[in-house]
Amino acid sequence: MSDPRTQSEPGHGTIPPAIAAEIFEQSLAIAPPLGLRDVGARLLAPLVHATGAVRASIMLVNPQTGRLRIVAGMGIRSEWIGRDAAFRPKSISEWVFRHREGLVLNGEVSTDALAGSSETPIESAMSLPLEGEHGILGVVNLARLGAELQFSAQEMAALQSLLPPIAAALERALRTQRAEDVAAQLYQASGLASRTLLPVGLLESRQYAFAMARRASALEGGDFCDRAVHTNGSHSLIAADIAGDGVPAMMTASFLQGLFVASASPERSAAGAVARMNAELHQRGGGAQQASLWMAQLSPTGQLSSCNAGYPEPIWVPSDGSEIVRLGSGGPPVGLMNNGRWDEESVRLLPGDMVVAVSDAVISARHSSGRAFGEERLADLISDHRRHPLDTMAEAILTAVAAWSGRPVPADDLSVLAVRYTPGS
Repeated sequence: MSDPRTQSEPGHGTIPPAIAAEIFEQSLAIAPPLGLRDVGARLLAPLVHATGAVRASIMLVNPQTGRLRIVAGMGIRSEWIGRDAAFRPKSISEWVFRHREGLVLNGEVSTDALAGSSETPIESAMSLPLEGEHGILGVVNLARLGAELQFSAQEMAALQSLLPPIAAALERALRTQRAEDVAAQLYQASGLASRTLLPVGLLESRQYAFAMARRASALEGGDFCDRAVHTNGSHSLIAADIAGDGVPAMMTASFLQGLFVASASPERSAAGAVARMNAELHQRGGGAQQASLWMAQLSPTGQLSSCNAGYPEPIWVPSDGSEIVRLGSGGPPVGLMNNGRWDEESVRLLPGDMVVAVSDAVISARHSSGRAFGEERLADLISDHRRHPLDTMAEAILTAVAAWSGRPVPADDLSVLAVRYTPGS
């Protein structure tokens, strides 16, 4: 029979109950940040207790409407909390907010210029501005009943000295809420890169087949691929790798994607399209925004014009099994300089020929040993899958990169764009 004492000692296959209880308690203690409503309620309670107010509220500017919103209250209708206050020309709160000046009203809380909103008689009211590090946040309102409990100027001054840490706490809560809102927008926008004429998966046209595969990083870099179809049966293609991540990268991606869609033309050369995107991006970003991209023009007869602006060299895979060819002609990434030079090269695709372009994160993905996935491993993988369906090959590349890096979520956006010339299909 086992010694019961070993059941509470580490290293015998069980977790001691005391340690399990400690882990549980610590897990409960490490809670997510309080919501704005809870923060407001916690900060308002000691003010009410200290002043003996029977009615109180904290109002902050709603960034979506610009109006004052009640985030915490006592002695007011519960349905008002969390809602914008109705605009009133004689609002005491609005006056204090606009003038950034505290106000005490004793007796009937109403003048020719000001009027309270209470549904019950109030004999003394005080309203104070809440000033944060970056400006005014809102106001705090307190009200009392009884002539003997009127607020004084000295009490207002004393209360004002207590407000800076309260305003700082509210400002932190506002920043947290805005950060969560931005994060939610990023998650919602994570699929925007697929809202193109190159959706994820396989797409077949009369002359070409296209395949796109992508894995977004946790930070969402905004990389994208897109296609423009022209009336003469030609196609313009772009694969872009945006420098940076998050909102700035997504804004740059949106700008470049819109510029590509608006300016794509069968008459414009690939190098000319790249030069125009560089000029526009540099003019508006002042050199602070940068993107690597591959631009291509595909004719109905299989003529491919390629310009590579700092993007990993796309791989041309002949259908006859001969050696692969890298398409490296081009120039620097776009956005860095006002004037630049970009070259292009033209190749003639034969039926079944394939071109594959991948983002830099595919090639630079690191193994636990520190070795990169690399161009040679990529080329071997593409050669092994040259007879496979395009979408199968594109997904195989991403699967191989994930296995190589051991990361279920990549450190940077991964994308694969593959094109096969299929005349008459």
